[in-house]
Amino acid sequence: MQVPGNTPRAGWRIGIDAVWAEGNPSGTGMYTSELIRALVRTDPHNTYYIYFRDPEAAEANLRVFEAPNLVKRVVKGSPRNLRNQLLARHLSRDRIDLFHSTGFYLPYLWRGRKVVTFHDANFVRFQQFWWRPGARFSYLTLRAQTPLSSAQSRFVVTVSHTAARDIAQYLHVPDKKLRVIYPGVRTDLDPNPPHEAVAATLARYTLERGRYLLYVGVLAPHKNLERLVKAFAASRDESAETTVLGQSGPFKFVLAGKSDGPYANEDIRPLVKSLGCDDVVVFTGYVSNEELNHLYVAARAVAQISEAEGFGLPVLEAMACGAPVIVSDATATAEAAGDAALLVSPTDVERIAEAIAHVRDDDASWQNLRQRGLERARHFTWDEAARHMLRLYEEAIIGVPER
Repeated sequence: MQVPGNTPRAGWRIGIDAVWAEGNPSGTGMYTSELIRALVRTDPHNTYYIYFRDPEAAEANLRVFEAPNLVKRVVKGSPRNLRNQLLARHLSRDRIDLFHSTGFYLPYLWRGRKVVTFHDANFVRFQQFWWRPGARFSYLTLRAQTPLSSAQSRFVVTVSHTAARDIAQYLHVPDKKLRVIYPGVRTDLDPNPPHEAVAATLARYTLERGRYLLYVGVLAPHKNLERLVKAFAASRDESAETTVLGQSGPFKFVLAGKSDGPYANEDIRPLVKSLGCDDVVVFTGYVSNEELNHLYVAARAVAQISEAEGFGLPVLEAMACGAPVIVSDATATAEAAGDAALLVSPTDVERIAEAIAHVRDDDASWQNLRQRGLERARHFTWDEAARHMLRLYEEAIIGVPER
């Protein structure tokens, strides 16, 4: 990469906050980890300064990742808002040319060039899901800080055109500042993991290959889980005992993810019990990347029918593992899935139930969706996302329009 006039440069120092990839990473954490590794892997010219709060708690692939153009720093501090301001001193000390926050917040005391990722505007568009006990502080913080982040950043990156429209409308980010860069499929996913490893994961959760519907993500109100549970209960057909894989036994519903506060215990579990589904609904809690890979591969189908979603990485992850997908037609999951999934209204329980029964019982349709999903997933790679992001960094630093 060269500046105008073909004047060679030594390389930029690009800072990225890795705090989102610590603990049990969510979708934002996976986005952060995969983006960092793809940038470092595909761009040997620049040096990437990665700022952890606790590197031992980082996502496994990022924790062990090393490269000649990667510098790891530790900036402690809590809560996140305070740490971001402590981070400003370190960015100055490291002479960073551009800082990228992958999750809404910026170090406002640092006056250098900045880029920020807004994954969606759902906390404003669907305020009722965020304005609740246990989440109100985060909601108020986001409402206060996203305007500052937008104002201070050269660009606001987002992950889908659906999210970009919402961010422009609800967060009032100017169109000229918005850039859409699709994320990729996790690079450590294996569509053909060892049979013994898959069998061990299934045994842990008392599951049979091809005999369950899978949901992946945090158990939170905006994920539309109450309707999904009701639809699963309505779809049950005890006579449907065989699948294309020749297995038998009850068809189960697996919810793989941690609960957002008391929501799972206070809302979802009582609903499951009232519907008489205690014996066929499995709550795994947070699962490792490896176990999640196994659950994708062995699922009959994956259902992601959120009312609010900026992109929906589990949709592509499921497709990459050969699992047909049922998605909401009212969020960015439809944009991610294209024509390779069953699309349903997130408010139509009857239609969701029909889709579940269809993908469970119709082997020809199952095979067709599986093949289309595998092909669709190939179009989304983190290396391609990194190349687009690097061009955006170039434009932010020296003003060369993205090619």
